[in-house]
Parts: sequence; C-alpha cells; structure tokens
Amino acid sequence: MDAPRFRDPQIRIEDLADEPILVLCPRCAGRASVTASRLTCPACGLVREDPRPDFHAWNRPIDPFFREPLWLRADCRGNTLWAFHERHLDLIERFVAAKLRATLS
Repeated sequence: MDAPRFRDPQIRIEDLADEPILVLCPRCAGRASVTASRLTCPACGLVREDPRPDFHAWNRPIDPFFREPLWLRADCRGNTLWAFHERHLDLIERFVAAKLRATLS
C-alpha cells in the first residue's frame, strides 16, 4: 500500500514552540523540556528561567530559548535530522513517508 499524500499544513517552525521542546539536560544529559520561559529536568531537578531567545536558532538542532541541544536528533547522511517534540517528529515522518506532497493554498 502506498503512503498517503502529504498536505502541507503550512506550520511555521515558530508555531511548533507552543508545546514543550525536548532537550538534553545541561546538568545530567537526561531528557529535559523547554518552554518560552523555563527549562526543567525531571531527572535531576534542574530549573532555569529567564531565557535569552535567539531568533537565529530556529533552524538549528538547538532550542531557540536556552540554546540547549535537542533530544530528538540523529545523524542523517552527514547532516543532523532533528525535531522539537513528538508532534514535530510526526510531521516530518508523514512528509518523508508520502509519495505525493502538496501545499495548501
């Protein structure tokens, strides 16, 4: 069975920051999460606030608020494939799996 058609939902990368971004904890290397105002790690209890947003970081494998490496990242043919969270990863997976891709008008 062929993969379904992918219809581009026209989501900007900034729109994906409406839920916690998964990052590598700078203290224990466990899975932490970042919102626009806070970094928290349930494994070691780290909490950081008052991020310095970096608007140049939106298209790199780091979170744009605290600039920590993303949890969901992998080497892919000499580049890094990355996602902010599971919803972002699902969007990428549906795009890659589709035989046909279309944009919404």
